[in-house]
Parts: sequence; C-alpha cells; structure tokens
Amino acid sequence: FFSFLLNMHSILIIDDDKYVQAIYGEIFKEAGFTVFVARDGVEGLALATQHKPNIIFTGIMMPNLTGFELMKKLKDNETTKNIPVIISSHLGRESDRLQAEELGARAFIVKGHVPPKQVTEIVMHILGEKREIKRYRVAIVPDELDAKEFAADLKMNGNIILELAASSMGLSGEFHAKPIQSGGGDLASEKK
Repeated sequence: FFSFLLNMHSILIIDDDKYVQAIYGEIFKEAGFTVFVARDGVEGLALATQHKPNIIFTGIMMPNLTGFELMKKLKDNETTKNIPVIISSHLGRESDRLQAEELGARAFIVKGHVPPKQVTEIVMHILGEKREIKRYRVAIVPDELDAKEFAADLKMNGNIILELAASSMGLSGEFHAKPIQSGGGDLASEKK
C-alpha cells in the first residue's frame, strides 16, 4: 500500500558527497520514489525548476551554492517556492538548525544520528503519509540507576510502568513517555 502511494512521489537529493547520493538514492528508490540527484546547489536549483519534485533533501556545505543559499533561491522562484526542503547536516550545529528553521526547512537531520531508512519515514510524514505509532509498556526497575529519583520527581511510589509512544517520524529516534501505573505489587503480575 505504501509502495503504491510513494510511486507518485519524487525527491531531489542534493549533496556533493557521492556516498550520500548513493545511499539515499538507493533507499528512496527502494521506497518507490522517483529520484533526482544533483552534485551542488546550482545543479539542484536547475533540477528543482525542471522536475518540480515533491520534496528536496539537501546538504548545507556544497560548492557553487550552499544549501541555505539554495533554499533562498527556491523561495524566490514561483515554481519551487512551495516544495518542502529537508536540510541534512554533517556537523549538527545549533546555528545551522536555527538558520534552516528560519528559512522554512521542514526537518533538520544530523547525519549519523538519524538512520537513512528513518529519513524515508520522515519524508513520508512530511508528504502526508500516515504511519502507525507504536506503543510499548516498560517497567522501571525500582532500585536501578536513577529510578528512585525519577519516582520522587513523578511523586509515585512502588513499581512504575511507563507507556512509550514511538513515532518513527522523530528526528532522533525520540519516544514520548507517560506514567500509566504505579503500585507496590510484583511487576510480572502487572503485565497485560
């Protein structure tokens, strides 16, 4: 089902690193995307104008035109101004993240922190594809690591069960957690 939906999508990958081009190009092709690849921002701008991809995935530091300069030119062009852009950074500097946000980037990905396959899921999320949120129930071991301090901060006694919601759209494998149970009984008996 997702493969069918994704066949309608195209992505433009802009990066001067051939390894990045190859890895992401292959992953997006496997996901059913039509993939266009550019070596720098100038070539990327030309391809974006010509092919009008559904989304653009670009690095920052490239010859001829940086990713940020590219974003400005895309916004100034009537044909490309509404194409969502994902910025991919080797360094992950906060100043780069802020600049990407100011320029309207839909996501800021730090290479090495987000697996390439998860980037595909982020792209699908931006394009409106729905993904199931997985939920897990996890028991906190009362006497291990920071469990006592955690329980005190939550003002809970006894065994604590957390419900973790794992959305694959998170930019760094994030989970959202909420305590759903606390009690003094045996953790094994609290499994459902």
